[in-house]
Amino acid sequence: MVAIVREIGETPNQDAQAAWWKQIDEWRGNRGLFPYDKGDGSIIKPQTVIETLYEVTHGDAFINSDVGQLQMFASQYYK
Repeated sequence: MVAIVREIGETPNQDAQAAWWKQIDEWRGNRGLFPYDKGDGSIIKPQTVIETLYEVTHGDAFINSDVGQLQMFASQYYK
């Protein structure tokens, strides 16, 4: 794909990219969109595992998940 883009000789539209990244940053800031009941701690929820992984690694980790609900948890709760 990179070779094709280079062959065409076009560069990405910086304004369009800036608008897209602005939207992504806005979504990232809305962490309250996916609240969940953390319970009393007797059951560890998948959301809590993903949040804790983020906290322990300070965001410096590679996350790999299968397709499905775990993928959704990772995308929503790994800040």
